[in-house]
Amino acid sequence: MVRAIQKMRLLSYISLFLLVFDLAIPPIKIIGSAPFSIIISFSVLLMKKSDDIVNAVKRFSVPFFTVYFIVLFFVAFRIFFSGEQNYLLSIFKSFLIFFSAISYLAAFGGERINDKLINIFFVNGVICLVAGSIPSVLELVYLFKSGLPVPGFIPYRDAFLAGSGYFGISSIYAIIILFCAHKLINEGLSFSFAIKFMVILVAGVLAGRTAFVGIIISLIYIASKSIKYSVIGFFMITCIVVIILSVDAFSVYSSWIFEFVSFNGDSVSLSRTSSTDELNTMYFMPNDGTTWLWGDGRYVDGEGYYMGTDAGYMRNLFFGGLPFVMAVIVYACLFAFKSKSFFFTFYVLPLVFALHYKGAFILNNPAGVPVLTLLSFWLCYHGVNKRGPKILSFRYNKGEDN
Repeated sequence: MVRAIQKMRLLSYISLFLLVFDLAIPPIKIIGSAPFSIIISFSVLLMKKSDDIVNAVKRFSVPFFTVYFIVLFFVAFRIFFSGEQNYLLSIFKSFLIFFSAISYLAAFGGERINDKLINIFFVNGVICLVAGSIPSVLELVYLFKSGLPVPGFIPYRDAFLAGSGYFGISSIYAIIILFCAHKLINEGLSFSFAIKFMVILVAGVLAGRTAFVGIIISLIYIASKSIKYSVIGFFMITCIVVIILSVDAFSVYSSWIFEFVSFNGDSVSLSRTSSTDELNTMYFMPNDGTTWLWGDGRYVDGEGYYMGTDAGYMRNLFFGGLPFVMAVIVYACLFAFKSKSFFFTFYVLPLVFALHYKGAFILNNPAGVPVLTLLSFWLCYHGVNKRGPKILSFRYNKGEDN
C-alpha cells in the first residue's frame, strides 16, 4: 500500500510538471506536454474510487467551462469575418490546458497543491541555474523547447525546462513568489522552505524583471501580516541582490536586471527602463470606432503582433473589442470568486491584472491557466470547507493517501 501511494505521488509530480511547464516534447513538439498530463490523469482515474473530489471538481469547473464555450463561440464567430485562425488555435490550447488541470484535480486531488507547485518551480529553478551555467546541460534543455535560443543573450533565461517564452515564465514565477509569501505567513519559515524560496526568487528574477511585480506585491502582503516576516522578507531580497551582484555568472547581467534602479551619489531611486518605455507605446487609442465594438478580428500580423502591440488588454481589444476584454476580465475574476479567498481576491487578482497589462497572461499563458486553476481550487477547500481535508485528498482502489 505504501509503495502504491509513493508511486501515485511520483505520478502526481510528473503529471503536474508536464501540465504547468508546457514542454515541447519531441518529435511532436507542437502539441505541448498538457496532453501527456491528461493521459496520466485519466490512467489514474481508472483506479480511483468514487469519492467527493470528483463532485467537488465538477462544481468548481462548471462556470469555467461555460465561459470557455462562450469565448470559443465568440472567437469562432469573429474569425468567420476576419479569416484569421491563429487565435482560435490559441484559445483551443488554453481550453485543453484548463481541461488538463481539471483532470489533474479529479485524479490526484488538491491536497497541498501549493507545496507541490512550489516544489516543481524550485526544481525548475535549480535546472535553470545548472543549465545556465553548463552549456552541455543547456543543450539538453533546448530539446524540449519549440523556439531557438537568442544568440548572445542571457543563457539563464533560456535554461528553464519549459515551453513558455521569457514573459510567460517570468510572469508565472511572479505568481509563485506571491504564494511562497502566503506559505511563509501561514506556515512559518523552515530551513528547506527558505532554500526553495531563495532559489525561486533568483530564478524568477533571472527569468525576467516582470517577477519584480510579484516580489513587490509579496512584500506588501507580508508587511500587512507580520513585522517579523517583513524583516525576513527584506533580508531575503537583500541576499538575492547580493548573490546576483557578487556571483560572476550573474553579475554580468546585473545592469539589465537592475536597470530600473538609479544610483545618484548616496541616494537610490527608481527610474524608467527600456521595457517600460516600450510598454508605454503599446497602449494607444484605436482610430476606428468598430474596433471598440467588436475588434478587428486580428491577433497577429505576419510574424509580429497586430498593430505592433503585445500588451494583453490591447491584444484582446484589437481582436474582439470591449466585449472580449470584459470576457477576459470576467474569466480572471472567476478564479477569485471560486477561491472564496481574501488573499486571492486582493493580492493574486491585482497581480494577474498587472501581468496582463504587460502581456497576454490571462487566458493565454500556458502556465498561468493551470496554476490559477489549481490554486483557486486549493484555496476554495483549504481551511474554508469543513470537509476540505476529505475533498482535497485522493483515494484509490489499492489504498488511501490521507
